[in-house]
Amino acid sequence: MTRREARFPGRGDTGQWATHLKAGPSRQPADLSDTRLLVRWGFMRSVVLCSVLLLASSAPAAERKFDFSADALEQTPPEFQSMNLGKGKPGEWKVILDEVPPLLAPLSSKAPSISRRGVLAQTSSMAAAARFTALIFQGDAYRNFKLTTRFKIVSGALQQTAGLVFRFENESNFYFAGASALDQEFRCSKVVNGQGKPPIGQTEVISNGVWHDLAVECQGTRIVCSLDGKEVVKLIDAVEVRPGKIGFWTRGDTVSYFVDTAVSYQERENPATRILQDALKAYPRILGLKISGSPVTNQPPIVLASSDPKEVGQPADEMERNVIREGKKYFARPKGVKVITICAPLVDRNGDPCAAVSVKMESFPGQTEATAAVRAQPVVRLVQAHVQSVEDLTPQ
Repeated sequence: MTRREARFPGRGDTGQWATHLKAGPSRQPADLSDTRLLVRWGFMRSVVLCSVLLLASSAPAAERKFDFSADALEQTPPEFQSMNLGKGKPGEWKVILDEVPPLLAPLSSKAPSISRRGVLAQTSSMAAAARFTALIFQGDAYRNFKLTTRFKIVSGALQQTAGLVFRFENESNFYFAGASALDQEFRCSKVVNGQGKPPIGQTEVISNGVWHDLAVECQGTRIVCSLDGKEVVKLIDAVEVRPGKIGFWTRGDTVSYFVDTAVSYQERENPATRILQDALKAYPRILGLKISGSPVTNQPPIVLASSDPKEVGQPADEMERNVIREGKKYFARPKGVKVITICAPLVDRNGDPCAAVSVKMESFPGQTEATAAVRAQPVVRLVQAHVQSVEDLTPQ
């Protein structure tokens, strides 16, 4: 059997799904010539077998489930942010009750076939074909993973399209996959520097008012999308693979529901945590230590590692943001508390601030900003010795 190969169309043909996305910064779009992005269909049996064995050998070691039934009704789920990646107003994302069939067939005829429970809903039906509403999970970013969900397209006069966002870096760089009940198509595409690339996909039977299974699996440059248990898109994207966030999206006036969402992934070592633990071991008398930076380009900095585990993943405070922005040390000593904090910049190989380290120490009478900085300097130097860029602090 000969192998059939297909490629993205040239830049002149941007594809129907890629024409209404928000214009990004004035940067040159990525080169998607034939040598950069190759989509392979109909793998030979031996190639498929090798791929299966490769994936099995690198099976994800962790899973996160999103149980919208546990979230407050009529509210956006916590840790998610609504965004508009096209034109028009953002969507209205909230948890509502809906009838959902079980994932597995009931073992008994007496068992209920449908239950009413919380689902994620995009309920805005604003009539604008160029809308690309998204809800992005603000937690971890994932590189190699399998993202699964069930979705139901409820209505839409202009559009009936919904799906998943993945490897989301910012509003100008992300991937998306989804289905259109009006066009009876499934498509996968990407946005690079605000420029939508021609989609890849095929015709599929997609009914509105019906729950469909959707899965996106990414292993390195390999992406596989499945609809209702059937692989419908297989592609190899030969560009740099960066971790990104995950989420949901709808187009135009589509009203759509999502439920039973989960992401299984390979756990990645957090370098910032290892560096922090080494510093705490070397200097056990300090009261607290925190490292902050931005794991995703052009996104606000967050706490990457902390002696207080509850702070990890939370937004960096104002002092830490100022230190990263200005590249200067900050000193804080709350009134009535015998504790001082020195927050110092961590610089990259070019000498530019890329992160911040906060050292909390016990104060003593006569303590000044200068003497506090001298006390904190060995800790800052130890952390800085491991950092040449923010990538040295984030899982890769």
